[in-house]
Amino acid sequence: MTASQGDSASRFEVREVPESDDARLREGHALLREEMLPGEVEPLDEFMKTATPSTGGTVVPVIVCAMSGAEMIGFNVGLYLQDVNVGFIAYSAVGPRWRRLGVYTAMRALLVAAMQRGAAGRGRGQLDYIVSELDESSPLLRPYVDELNALVAQCAYEQPAVQGLASRHLKLVLQPLGKRGLPRTGSLLEIVGEIYRSVYRISDVLDHPAYRRVAASLDSTPLAVAG
Repeated sequence: MTASQGDSASRFEVREVPESDDARLREGHALLREEMLPGEVEPLDEFMKTATPSTGGTVVPVIVCAMSGAEMIGFNVGLYLQDVNVGFIAYSAVGPRWRRLGVYTAMRALLVAAMQRGAAGRGRGQLDYIVSELDESSPLLRPYVDELNALVAQCAYEQPAVQGLASRHLKLVLQPLGKRGLPRTGSLLEIVGEIYRSVYRISDVLDHPAYRRVAASLDSTPLAVAG
């Protein structure tokens, strides 16, 4: 699926990238490494594992890029996590010259639509949530809350130090879609556990120190709008 955006001077196209397109995945990984800080992007070999569907299809990567002619100007990686019926946004980057031109918005829309198809194709209807990890200083945090009605989990969420990534304290942001209510502590922990298990490939999630710290930090009101 593709979609064109912009005027003649800033025209770009967003398209899905099949997991078999090794060259495009490598190009996207290079863009991520260029635009993100050390420790925020997996090494290429680990990234290629992230971009590969799990056995049985319980984790389905969805990859979107933005192109201006032959130049890749944006890259976005999501994962449909079937066992908790959420879409997880793993990576996103847009080249500096193309920011604030709607590139990220167009990529995210295509990414979410593709993950919704994944949920529908597995008999789950629509996704319960779109989940993101954001730094507190991220320019995306306020638009997510104000424009997408997303909520921020009130817990000490962290990116675990695995797969060549650095340990980072982040905001866990959930945009409700198919759910009317918000996840209670148990459901939220289930989502965190599945992220750790399926995205970060941690086999002993319940015993992992990062997971135990997240679980211990949860209070009786797990979600609130960022202040």
